[in-house]
Amino acid sequence: MIVEGRIERLEGELLHHSMPTLEGALDKMNRYSSGRAVDKVAAGRKGGLASALSHGLWAFVRCYMLRRGFLDGRLGFVLAVYVAENTYYRYLKMGLLAQPR
Repeated sequence: MIVEGRIERLEGELLHHSMPTLEGALDKMNRYSSGRAVDKVAAGRKGGLASALSHGLWAFVRCYMLRRGFLDGRLGFVLAVYVAENTYYRYLKMGLLAQPR
C-alpha cells in the first residue's frame, strides 16, 4: 500500500475483494497453481495424483478445522474448498510437469 499523509489505526473494517467474480477466482487459482507448480518442480519437489489428493485433503482440514473456518459458516466452507482445490491442482500439475515429454 502506498500512503500519502499520516498513518493511523483504522476505525472499522478494511474490505478487500480480490476475487469479485467466480470466473476471476478460477482464473487466479489456475495461474497461481501453475506458477507454484513450476517453482516446486524446479526446487526438486514431486507431485502426482496421490500427493494431489492427500495434500488437497490436508489443506481442507487445515483451513476448515484447524484454522476454524467452520466458524465462518458457508463462506468458511467455500474458502476451505477453494484452498483444497488450489492445492490439489498444484500437486497434479507438478506431476504432469515432471513427466518426460
